[in-house]
Amino acid sequence: MYNIRTNVLINQEMQATLEYLAKAKKKTRAEIIRQLIVAAKPKGKEVNTKVEALANIRRLRKNINTKGVDYKKLVEDGRKY
Repeated sequence: MYNIRTNVLINQEMQATLEYLAKAKKKTRAEIIRQLIVAAKPKGKEVNTKVEALANIRRLRKNINTKGVDYKKLVEDGRKY
């Protein structure tokens, strides 16, 4: 399901090419544009910032030493402010 709308300004030549491709492939202009975007995506490169961010957080957490941390004291100190 698509839930993001965008507007793209194109010239008359691009418009004519887009119309030609849409008619030739019997698809909407939007479908042609989506296919071109997917085709332009680098192979093997995942474009998902949420997944990348989570992976980075997990990687960084491995280097944190939490032994000896009194979480109860931290929470109590945080409630003072």
